[in-house]
Amino acid sequence: MTGTSNQRPMRTPRFAKTLLFRLSAIFLAFLGLCVGGYFLWIQATVFSPYADDAEKKWFETRRQ
Repeated sequence: MTGTSNQRPMRTPRFAKTLLFRLSAIFLAFLGLCVGGYFLWIQATVFSPYADDAEKKWFETRRQ
């Protein structure tokens, strides 16, 4: 009984091969990429807007 099995191998469901499923999966992946990029961009620009201390000092002297 070694090497023989009556079980069929796992197959992908039929709906996973449709064009609508593939387009929906691509859209959701792109949407996730956009949302993730947006939050990374917000984190980098809003919470730490200055590139270094010299830039921060320049903006503070211009404000006065």
